[in-house]
Amino acid sequence: MRRVRSTVAAGLAGLVVVVLSPGIARAAAPSTGRWYTFENTATNYYAAVAGNSTVNGGKVIQWDGPYVPGNPGTYRTEQEWQVYDPDGDDWFFLINANSQKVMGVSGGATANGSGVIQWDRQNGNTDQQWTFVAQGASPSSTTNIPTSSLNYLKNRKSGRCLAVAGGNDGNDVRGQQLILFDCDMAHHQTGTDDRIWYAFRTV
Repeated sequence: MRRVRSTVAAGLAGLVVVVLSPGIARAAAPSTGRWYTFENTATNYYAAVAGNSTVNGGKVIQWDGPYVPGNPGTYRTEQEWQVYDPDGDDWFFLINANSQKVMGVSGGATANGSGVIQWDRQNGNTDQQWTFVAQGASPSSTTNIPTSSLNYLKNRKSGRCLAVAGGNDGNDVRGQQLILFDCDMAHHQTGTDDRIWYAFRTV
């Protein structure tokens, strides 16, 4: 499917990247207006919209990626997300390249285990807003500007992080829905965790 990119302000900040393999690069820091895939450090699956759904309520899951099978170098658009900060306050909407809907939390829930979905972007809905907190940053830091390719994705409404249920103990399943869970940043300053994501810039 042809990607239809959202229009964002010109003059966006550039990135320093480290090339990992042809066609993919790990971002030094996610930047507004850019497109990314997000790989979970514990499971090595990518954040995706189930079944290439384009409807409200489509589940955000983990899946193999990031390329179209049999076509290396072509990204799966259901796994590509635009980082978009319309207010310049370091709280971002994550816009799916395939559906043009944003990552949010079902019913605007805030509890541990709440399911993550896609929905039409609504600027006042804080369950649709996320910030990047670099691994190793102080959990009490009030600075949300990302400084690393290894990040927690923290939800504005709940204060909880994007996670994979059971990802740390090997009980994760390809295709399972992503959830919210306590960030617990103080205990994961290094290493992998199912709440920590690699950000790979695609465009």
